[in-house]
Amino acid sequence: MAKTESLQLKKRITAFVFMLMMLFSSVISVAAYSRTAVINDSGAQQEVVTTEVYTDDILNTADIKL
Repeated sequence: MAKTESLQLKKRITAFVFMLMMLFSSVISVAAYSRTAVINDSGAQQEVVTTEVYTDDILNTADIKL
C-alpha cells in the first residue's frame, strides 16, 4: 500500500510542477506582449498598459472618448 501512496504523491507533485510551469509561461507571455502607451490629452499625460495594438482599442482601454 505504501508503494501506491508513493506513486500517487509523485503524480500529484508532477501535476503541480506542470501547473506552475504553465502559470509561469503564461505570465511571461502576457508580459512580453504588454505595451505602455502614453496618451497626451491637451497637455495632460496618461499612461496605459495594454496588449492592444490599434489606436482606437488603446483609447477604449483608457476610457477616452473622442
